[in-house]
Amino acid sequence: MKLAVGQIVKPQGIKGEVKLDCWLDDSALLKQVKYLYIGDVQKSVRHLRCDGRFCYLLFEGVVDMNGAELLRGMTVFADKNQISLPEGRFFIDDLLGCVVYSNCEKVGVVVDVLQNGAKDVLVLERDKKQILIPWVDDVFANVDCLAKRIEANSVRLSEVICED
Repeated sequence: MKLAVGQIVKPQGIKGEVKLDCWLDDSALLKQVKYLYIGDVQKSVRHLRCDGRFCYLLFEGVVDMNGAELLRGMTVFADKNQISLPEGRFFIDDLLGCVVYSNCEKVGVVVDVLQNGAKDVLVLERDKKQILIPWVDDVFANVDCLAKRIEANSVRLSEVICED
């Protein structure tokens, strides 16, 4: 499965390097990849360095600024299996569709994850209503993305849950 990891902003220098606006919460995760996709074309990564949310990449076959300029604005994808996340971290698309339970009672189904503040916020849907839960570590006791099941600590959940 391909995962959109960023967009090429511009050429960087004259030797074919490009600047990538990385969409991952930690751009250093891209250091694990051996190749990336630009459209449907697989490109080997010759060199990659990160600086904050930006990565600077040299792709095989891109040898000058003109070649790099042709990539401006392109979305870059990675094979999801090339990126291993540390324990306790998840890809958003793995969380979508998970059912959140508290004391064996269904709270709702994850339909979105908002990323616009200090903490990510899970958006759950139950009975056509939205429920918002910030991703606070001690709220979620167990996350099993393969089983599409998330267990929540009922006491902490009651302190942070926001319902319509």
